[in-house]
Parts: sequence; C-alpha cells; structure tokens
Amino acid sequence: MKKIILLSAVVFLASSILAQETDDKKTKSSQSKPNSWSVSLNGGSTQFYGDVGTNIYYYPWFPAEGEISYSVFGTFEKNFSPFYGLRIRGGYADYSSVSSGSQPNTIESTLFDIYVENKIYLSNILFPEVYKKKWASFLTVGYGIPFYRTLLKDYEDNIIGWEGYSDNGETKESFETAGSISVGIGVRLRLSQQFALSAEASIEGLNSDKLDAYENPLSEYDKYGYTSIGVVYTFGKNDEQVPLEYNPVPSDELAMKKKLDSLGNELAKLGKKVDGIDDEVEQLSARWNGPDADNDGIADSYDKEPNTEPGAMVNHNGETIKDFTEEIENMTKTEVETGHNPNTSVAYESIFFALNSSYITSEGMKKLAKIAQIMNKNKDVKFKIIGSTCELASKEYNKDLSERRAKAAKEKLVERYGIDASRLMIEFIGEEKPLADKPLYINRRADFYIIK
Repeated sequence: MKKIILLSAVVFLASSILAQETDDKKTKSSQSKPNSWSVSLNGGSTQFYGDVGTNIYYYPWFPAEGEISYSVFGTFEKNFSPFYGLRIRGGYADYSSVSSGSQPNTIESTLFDIYVENKIYLSNILFPEVYKKKWASFLTVGYGIPFYRTLLKDYEDNIIGWEGYSDNGETKESFETAGSISVGIGVRLRLSQQFALSAEASIEGLNSDKLDAYENPLSEYDKYGYTSIGVVYTFGKNDEQVPLEYNPVPSDELAMKKKLDSLGNELAKLGKKVDGIDDEVEQLSARWNGPDADNDGIADSYDKEPNTEPGAMVNHNGETIKDFTEEIENMTKTEVETGHNPNTSVAYESIFFALNSSYITSEGMKKLAKIAQIMNKNKDVKFKIIGSTCELASKEYNKDLSERRAKAAKEKLVERYGIDASRLMIEFIGEEKPLADKPLYINRRADFYIIK
C-alpha cells in the first residue's frame, strides 16, 4: 500500500509540473512552439534475472523448449526541453524462465507494471548545435511498481512455490507488488512530424527477491528486463518545427530566419520592379537618344514634327511651341482674377493635378513649355508658382501636397527647359484659398504669376 501511495505522489508531482507548464504557455506571447506531447506503443521480449534464470543479459529466448517471453507496453510523454522529458510507462509481460543444472526449476509469471520515468536526451546533450535531427537517443531513469503472479515448478512440473496464488498454486489471488527502479536506453528514428520508430532496452530492479517465488537470502534481489521496438505518435499541429526531442531550431533563430526569408521575398519583388523600370528607362532612352534629323532633341520615331525649323522651341512630342511675345505684351497690361492676391501684376494659366498627386500630365507639360518659351524670350521676367489643393485630407497633409506640386512644376522648368532656378519662386497654400467650392478638381492646381 505504501508503494502505491508513493507512486501516486510521484504521478501527482508530475501532473503538477505539467499543469504549471500549461499555465506558463498561456502567459507567454503567442509564438510557434515545438510539439512536445507524445504516446508510444512498444512490443518485444522480456527476460527474468534471478535465482531461477539465466545469467546472460538480453538473451531473448530460453533453453527450455526454446520459448520466447512476450511483452507490450505503452507510454505517455511530455518533453520540457530538447534535453529533458518525463513519461508514464505501463506494461504487460507473460514470461517464463529456467534455472541451470541437471534438474532445473522453471517459473511462469504474469506481470503488470507502471513507472514514472525521467528521459534524458543524450543526442542533444552531445550534439546541441545539430538541429532538426532525424534521430534521438535517450536514457531513462524512473521508479515504479510491478504487479505479479508467479508459479515455481520443479523439473517434473510440480508446483513447489507461488506468489499471488493460494491452495498450493491452484487458486489465483491478488497480485503481489514490489518497488522497482528502472534504467533504460533507447533510440527513435523520426519518420515525419508526427510519427517515429522506437527501439528500447531496460532493466527493472526490484526491492524484493520474490518475483520468482523463491527467496534466497544469499542472492541479489530479482530483476527483469525489456527489449522492444515500437511506434511513436507526437501530438500537435506545428509543422514548422520538429518535436522537442529532435532538437528544433531555437525560436529566436527561427524568427530571424522567417524575417530573412521575408526580406528575401521583398528583395525579389523589388528586383522585378527594378527590371520593369530598366525597361522603361530603355524606352525613354530610345525616345531621347535615337536618330534626330531636325536636332530638336526628340528622336525621329517619337517626333510628331520631324522637320522643325532650326532653333525652334518644341514640347516633349517634338511639336513647335508658338511665339507668345504678343501674349506677354497683353498679359503685362491686364490682371487676371484667380482668387489669390500674390502681390504680382499678372497671372498665367494654371496646371491641374489628379487627386493626391504631384505628377504633371502631358497637358500640364504643354503649359510649362509655353511658360519656358516666355521666360527664354523675356530674360527679365520671373514667375511665382503657387501650389494648391482641394479640401480632402487634413490641412497638414494638404500643405505638404501643395508644396510638392509647386516644386514639381519648378523642377520641370529648370531640368527640362533650362530655366534659371533664381527666376522661379514657389509658395504653397494647401486648401486655404480655394478658387471654387465645386468642382473640387479646380483647386488641385499650381498657378503661375508673372513678376516684372
């Protein structure tokens, strides 16, 4: 009874550890954890070591009639790290053994046992830097209780001793029990994330000399052993990590690998975009660098006026921009109402933008070409560029957008048409001074004012 209470206490302690582990998992951040719970089923042979038995360890059959003693056991396991786990093992064995001598005695025994065992993963202790192993070797050390019935017979098959029987071995009674310490070794071969093959061998040493129903005060306590093979199933849905016993990649390294893989994917996407940009650049290069018969800077294949007069100013399609000298004369005499009061004398036509954009359309480029021609023919003329937006979005964002629109127009005039940047001033007012309430696109623009 004391042995049963002791084993129950060990099981309770193990359950408490497992419960604590579960609670700890709930408090940690949600992160992919390696699978750590498993069950196994093993079958093989059993061998008895005692007064009525062989002295050859792991000899799987016995001289008497060449019989093999069969056994089966199952385990329920929890691994806490790649180096340590805990398991409960329960087994059944039905075995026989024979003593040496010319008139040997034999035993026939039925045995159930249950053990709580520590598992120490030797493969991960010896090779900690080898991750995602295909195999795992381990050492088991534990304590348990065998429950057994045994008949001892002489060489003429007469019952001369018994345990767990009465009436001279004729009537079965309750199983006898003993305390036992188990030591074993094993190896597992991983077949997949869930399944593995297992091979184990163990020795169970009792604190009793009655397992063979023969007590000899001069001999050691009885022992029995298992040799077995089996199948292991690991619970869990984590397909990224191998189970703990096969030394998975540490979580921080795995997270870093995921980041690197993600970065690699992003770089691959960026590379495709760069390839696309290269194609566009080649097209633009062909547009500007191909054969140009009229020397207006536009390749003949894109030039809508391939015979432009020498020295004429052209737009981006190679079309001649007409002379606006007369318009300048008229504009300097007449003020135009735009809704702004920039303290300048003359306003020129505006360029318009799409929603949330500072990209200048081809129509806008035509207007900029006209402004460039005006400035090239009137070296004393300066322009103020005022960027505006509609009321959509926040005031801070619209202020920034209007600045980008004014700067975009200035940069085109400077870079495309060679206008001196000092002759262009910018101002940005966001949504502050709309020209009209509707339609909103009227306010998405940049205005140009001539400054004399």
